[in-house]
Amino acid sequence: MSKEREDHSESAEQSQEREALRALFEEICDRAEETFLRKGSHEPILLVLTRLGLVAVHADFDDGFAREPVARDIRERIRSTVIDIDDEPVQDEPRAVILAAEAWMVEYDPNEGEQMAELPPRLDPRRKEILQVLLRTKELSFCRTWPIVRRRAKVGLGEPSDLSAEGMESVWDIILTG
Repeated sequence: MSKEREDHSESAEQSQEREALRALFEEICDRAEETFLRKGSHEPILLVLTRLGLVAVHADFDDGFAREPVARDIRERIRSTVIDIDDEPVQDEPRAVILAAEAWMVEYDPNEGEQMAELPPRLDPRRKEILQVLLRTKELSFCRTWPIVRRRAKVGLGEPSDLSAEGMESVWDIILTG
């Protein structure tokens, strides 16, 4: 019977964690949308939630910049930090990665040739400019995008879409998985 209670409490704990992450995601979405509408742009920001707290990384890299070594370095720096949990020293660890940034997106077309499928979105002629907020953990992922609408001198956002993150990969996943 005690095992059943443990399983149930773990499930309730996971549910609470999911709700907390969803609330954090919604707050970041609101702020990203508000910032974009006020400024007409959004500086890319990467947030990493760890056991110790929240780390913010200014992620304004040039196109083609190798992000993988940066992601690995962020992970190693977090993991090299020792924290006390229940009076025992343990390594900190990344729990969630959150990215809010303007990006290029291309909708996948199964009929296109492999050559087009391997083309980076920034070079694809079918690319669409979006504002994206992505929150990922090892177990779950939330993603919301807004099309960026440019009309003459005015910049705005279209209707938001929540995307399924199945099959979606991000170089920043390395922070979580190594």
